[in-house]
Amino acid sequence: MAIFTILQRIFFELGYGPILTVYFGETLPLLANSLVWNINWIATIIISLFTKVLIDKITLLGTFSIFAGCNIITLFIIYLYMIETKGIKREDISKIF
Repeated sequence: MAIFTILQRIFFELGYGPILTVYFGETLPLLANSLVWNINWIATIIISLFTKVLIDKITLLGTFSIFAGCNIITLFIIYLYMIETKGIKREDISKIF
């Protein structure tokens, strides 16, 4: 199980992880940014607490299949709803949202 956790962290930090830091910093006001990061940390804690329970109930393959499915859904949401901010000034980004 430890190897799967390490692999998940590696792939997350090489792909999706840094996107949140940059995107939230560019698009959200400071208060909303801190709220989003708190929600992110709470979700991470919940996932880490329930991973062992899920592995015991639905096996390792089932647990990580659920996580993979959530990541695939998230990928489509990002593709459909996250606006490209490259080359746009911060003041103009606030007008978009």
